[in-house]
Amino acid sequence: MTKNLFNPQFGSIFRTLHNPTYFSRRLNRFSDIYMASLSCLLNYDASYTFYPRRTPLQHEAPLWMDQLCTGCMKTPHLEDMANIR
Repeated sequence: MTKNLFNPQFGSIFRTLHNPTYFSRRLNRFSDIYMASLSCLLNYDASYTFYPRRTPLQHEAPLWMDQLCTGCMKTPHLEDMANIR
């Protein structure tokens, strides 16, 4: 649905329909792991594989869909943003 709003010649570098692109998969694979300290890694087995959580891209946020459905393209107030999870 949101794909129809954009120029058909311009595609996402992170997602093709519902699947991540090759660039996105490489970015996830080689991205850094951030922890409070290096000792946090002691809680994991040496062969443990870290997988990123599936998070929506910026243009897939629930707020974006709410604005599309209501036809109201307004900037949300800070109070509204605090309720979005």
